[in-house]
Amino acid sequence: MSTDIPREHLEYRDALTVPDGYHLSYGGEFGWLLAREDVNLVFQLTDRTFGDLEQTPPEQDTSDIDYWTGHAISRSIEAIIAEKGRAVVLDVACGPLNKAAYQIAEKYGDQVEVKAVDLCGSTMAYTRSNLERRTGSALTLPYGDGSIDMVYSFQFLTKISVNELRVAFGEILRVMGDNSQAVLGILNTDGLYTNTWLNRYRRPSWIPETAITFEDPFDIHEKPWDYSGEDFNLHFRPVTEFNQTKSGGAVLGNWGLTPFLHITKGSK
Repeated sequence: MSTDIPREHLEYRDALTVPDGYHLSYGGEFGWLLAREDVNLVFQLTDRTFGDLEQTPPEQDTSDIDYWTGHAISRSIEAIIAEKGRAVVLDVACGPLNKAAYQIAEKYGDQVEVKAVDLCGSTMAYTRSNLERRTGSALTLPYGDGSIDMVYSFQFLTKISVNELRVAFGEILRVMGDNSQAVLGILNTDGLYTNTWLNRYRRPSWIPETAITFEDPFDIHEKPWDYSGEDFNLHFRPVTEFNQTKSGGAVLGNWGLTPFLHITKGSK
């Protein structure tokens, strides 16, 4: 089989550290897939970017997490820098190479301290003096309470079970400090993952019904909603559809900016 796999993909695989309870399989154009052995879940090993679409046309790169969240990530980081002078930023499920975290560290320099965590490690991961990368789980984030100013994650929360989602969400809230923000990007598609409330933009059962300000919860993909917790606010921002074309005029489809959850956490 290895003779059918491009050399660069083999080099990528050989640099990986795979956690116990998982195994790799090759997905062709999708690259390497990380499969959980206890349940039927598969993660595509994807290394997202940050800010690439400022230099290249959208049709050449669909991995820019800031572009696909309508620049919500950069706006949050810059708001915290303006308020505090410096921001501690955390990338949850950063990908083996943690490229987006690296690009944030590079763009903002001494104004940020970037932390990144992912199940898989890699000897090919990007490094920088203001970037700390750890191998770990979103279910037990290896950071102290209230130690992070800004958290972001992209297309990860749809790939875990609802029970694990509760844990991961709680961990994100735990590490968020006073006057902090989080942007959690959600994949704009149906039917790919088990976490159907995020696929179809439905209110999760653990968010009270009072969070919904309109009548039909199954129409949530067309309307935003907000929820105020004891010490945090949760905002759902839906997709904004537009047409995107590929080089040569081939239509990629009716893509949209990725819907996301925006969390703001105030002072205790």
